[in-house]
Amino acid sequence: MKKDTTTNISDGGQTNNFFDWIPCKTAEQIINNLKYNWFFPISAAAAFIPYSSVSIPGIVGLVLAFVIAVITASQIPSVREYSKASPGFHRRLSALTAVGICWWNEGVLQNASQSILLSAGPKLCVLTAVIAFPFIYACVLYMGRQLIDIFRDIDPLHNITKTEIILYSLLYIAAAVFTVCVFSRTDIFYWQRADIIYRSDSGWIVGSNAYMSLTYHENDLRQPLFAVFAAPFTGIPYLINKLLPVPMFVQASIINFVQIAMLLSSVFILAETMELSPRRRILFMLLSCFSYTGLLFVPMMEQYVVAQFWLMLCVYFVCKRTKNCPGMVLWGAGGTLLTSMALTPFCSVKSPLKNFKGWLKDMLKYALGFAVLMLFFFRFDVLYNITTKVHELGNYAGPGVTVTEKILQYTEFIRNCFIAPNAVIRDYNSWQLAPITKVSMIGVVILAVSILSAVLNRRKRSSLCALGWIVFSAVMLIGLGWGTRENGLILYSLYFGWAFLVLMFQLVEKIEDKLKIKYLVPAVCIICIIILLVINIPAIKSLMDFAIAAYPV
Repeated sequence: MKKDTTTNISDGGQTNNFFDWIPCKTAEQIINNLKYNWFFPISAAAAFIPYSSVSIPGIVGLVLAFVIAVITASQIPSVREYSKASPGFHRRLSALTAVGICWWNEGVLQNASQSILLSAGPKLCVLTAVIAFPFIYACVLYMGRQLIDIFRDIDPLHNITKTEIILYSLLYIAAAVFTVCVFSRTDIFYWQRADIIYRSDSGWIVGSNAYMSLTYHENDLRQPLFAVFAAPFTGIPYLINKLLPVPMFVQASIINFVQIAMLLSSVFILAETMELSPRRRILFMLLSCFSYTGLLFVPMMEQYVVAQFWLMLCVYFVCKRTKNCPGMVLWGAGGTLLTSMALTPFCSVKSPLKNFKGWLKDMLKYALGFAVLMLFFFRFDVLYNITTKVHELGNYAGPGVTVTEKILQYTEFIRNCFIAPNAVIRDYNSWQLAPITKVSMIGVVILAVSILSAVLNRRKRSSLCALGWIVFSAVMLIGLGWGTRENGLILYSLYFGWAFLVLMFQLVEKIEDKLKIKYLVPAVCIICIIILLVINIPAIKSLMDFAIAAYPV
């Protein structure tokens, strides 16, 4: 039996879905699996205790997480053997990441005022973190191996050139240097403040470590599994910051280095989705990086960066349609920003028109898997408080803002995805968008060009996906009026702006192909890059000058 168990897990990447593990096994198999994995549910409970309060959602959430961990342990082969079958480097990397996460959990438990372990002392906190290590390590190891398999499937580097490697490395280094220069002079982007720069919560997110805090107040219904899909990337940076006595700006910079890599990776994955040649990919990357959104989100450490990474992975599989989108990818996109679950109907390769039964089965699998995953990772509180939270979030949906005002803000939002917006300094020393009083003609032109491109490129799945995302953005920002009450739509530029860039780029490609105008794409792109640099660099400098002057380190 043990030999068979080892064989079952040795290929590691055989499944991307929890339910592929549950084919109704025999009692003997269940008992053997529990024998091998007896520590798994106990370790899971220890991992969630720091977030468990003496309340209905806290107690019920812990019980449900424990029960699901027991069921999981009874259905999967030996976790120990799975670890042994993994590459040594990957095991060490996962272990270090798990140590960082456990160290954070230990600190959470020490500072918890309503934890189930009300009298937890330092020794008990450390013991709880040690017990939690196997569960966290197994989860990080599994997620890492699945990501490796996913990237092997995508094979994004199959045609990358040396020129690209050098250029992208320079872009990364430039962004990293820019981060250190800014963070060493102002703490506005990483200290515990909010609503200072474009209503951003960047300071609170970094200062409170939303990346690793399961129940952080921003990780609510909007981002229920944000910490689950962000912590594997930030565990080691956090560990480094704990081991090295470095200033706060260095700690924030180290975490941001990871986010910069995720930003560049997101754009690269999008370029792969569009099937661009290396030369055109370079131009697309530069356009994205030098847009106002691309520049702004380098120092502004919003949760949208992590959400964007998972979203672009999901978009890739939706557009390629060579296989069902892996469950972990969709759940990563939806877990880091719930609205990304809007892609669920398109994640199956089965057509609802030709094979409705098969398509519906996939939909139920995705939906049920996401619900179980939330319970597995102690987010029963989100489901328990869903009615109250929906009512509370309604305050962000533009009450008191007219449809006309929402449309004006939306046209300006489209413009601001690429070109620096007009800004004003408020009385409480914050940098905000200037009031929107008229239609942005640039925004209207970009929207019209994008729609035209989608029509001309309707045979491309990436074009249709981008058009769908634009429609979705209109539903969210105009229909629901999300963020319009505060005039803060620029915060969503990273999440929605990529769709406009894709369609505009594809329109230029289409014109070049149809009219056979040689070098039209590079000529137009170079002109646009120069325009973006001339407009956006001074604007970003003005913003940084304000931050340094108003909130110096």
